[in-house]
Amino acid sequence: TLFRSFMFQACRQGFSPDLGLFIEANGSTDPSATTSHPNAAAANSNNLLVGSVYPNPDAKGRLKCATPDLLERYRVLGMLVGKAMYDGILLEVNFAPFFRNLLLGRMNTVTDVASYDTQLYKSFGEMRRVAAETPDKFEEIMGLYFTVTTVKHHHVQGSDTIRTTNEEVPLLAGGESMPVTAANVDAYITLVADYYLNRTIHRFAMAFREGMFEVLEESWIKMFDSNELQVLFRGGDEEDSGLDVADWRRNTTHTVSPEIIRAAATAANTNQQHNNPDIRFETEEGEHASSMPSIAMRVVNDFWYVVEHEFTPTQQRSLLQFATSMRRAPLLGFSHMTPKFNLMLVGGSVDQLPTAATCFCMMKMPCYPDRNVMKEKLLMAIEGATTFELA
Repeated sequence: TLFRSFMFQACRQGFSPDLGLFIEANGSTDPSATTSHPNAAAANSNNLLVGSVYPNPDAKGRLKCATPDLLERYRVLGMLVGKAMYDGILLEVNFAPFFRNLLLGRMNTVTDVASYDTQLYKSFGEMRRVAAETPDKFEEIMGLYFTVTTVKHHHVQGSDTIRTTNEEVPLLAGGESMPVTAANVDAYITLVADYYLNRTIHRFAMAFREGMFEVLEESWIKMFDSNELQVLFRGGDEEDSGLDVADWRRNTTHTVSPEIIRAAATAANTNQQHNNPDIRFETEEGEHASSMPSIAMRVVNDFWYVVEHEFTPTQQRSLLQFATSMRRAPLLGFSHMTPKFNLMLVGGSVDQLPTAATCFCMMKMPCYPDRNVMKEKLLMAIEGATTFELA
C-alpha cells in the first residue's frame, strides 16, 4: 500500500543519524569516545555494531529544539514503529540492544555495555585487573574520579552556528572530588554503565515507548527478549542472505496482458498447458488461466531463474524493494504479503525497462528475448529506481 511506502521512507529518514534524533552505536558519533575512561580514543575504531542506532543523548543541542517538542518527535516515531509492527511491516532499522531493553521496560546493566561500546567494556575488565593486581597503585595508574566528560552542542543565539563544549558530569553527588579506588571501582563501573545506557537516553526511550504502546498492547511484546523484539522490528533474515525465491515464486500471481495473448494468437503461437504448481497465471481480470502462450511460460521461467541463480542476495532484495518498497520478506513468508506479489507481462518494446506499482506489489515487465537481456534490464531498473513513487 501507499502507507507502507510512506512508512519505509519516514522511518528511513527519522532514524538516520544525519537527522540527529538517533546516532550509531560504536560509530564516530558515539558519546563514549568522549568519556574519561582508558582507551576511550580507540572507541571510534570499533565497528562491531555499526548501523545499530539509539536515541542521541545530545539531540536537544543538535536540533535546537525545546524538550517538549523533542519528546513529541520520539513519541511519533514510536507510533510509526508500533503501527508497522501491528501491520506486519518490517523496517530497515537496527535498534541497539540496550535501547531495545528500555523499550521492553528493562534497565541495562554492566553486561549490556558490550552492545554500546566494546572498548569501554574491555576497559572495565582492565580496571578490575589493575585493581586486583596492584590495589595500592590503582589511583596513581588510573587517575579517575566519579565523573564522565561529554561533548555538548549549543546553538549560538541569532545564528546557525553550533558550538561544542566539554562538560564534566558527576556520576553522583560530589563525584568530581571522589577518586576511584580499587575498593570502589565496581561501583564506578556500575554508575558509568547506568549513565550511558540508561540515564542519558531514558526520557527519549520512554517517549518512544509511549508512542509505540499507543498502537500496540504492551502485553503483546513483554514476553519477548531483546533479540526477539528485533526480529519483530526487521525480520530474522540478514541483509547478506538470499531470499527464499521458491517461496516467493509459489506465492506470486503471474498476469499476462491482453496484447501478449493477441500477439501470440496472430503469430499462430500455440497455447501451452503447464503443470508447474509454483506458477499460477491469471488474466488481467483476475481469472485463473490453465494455459498461456508459450512465450509467457518462457519469460516467467527465465525471470525466476535469473532471480534465484544469477542475482546476488543484495540484488534480490533490491528487486523486492523495487516492486514492493520492502527489502525483506514478510516475517512468516511470502504467503503473508499483502497484496500478493504480481508479475505482469506486458507488451511494448523490449528496450523498455520494467516498471513497478509498489502500492499493489506489482512489477510490469516486457517479454525480453533471453535471460541476458532480462537480467540487464532488471538491474538497470532496480539500480536506478527511487522509492515512494508510483509507476
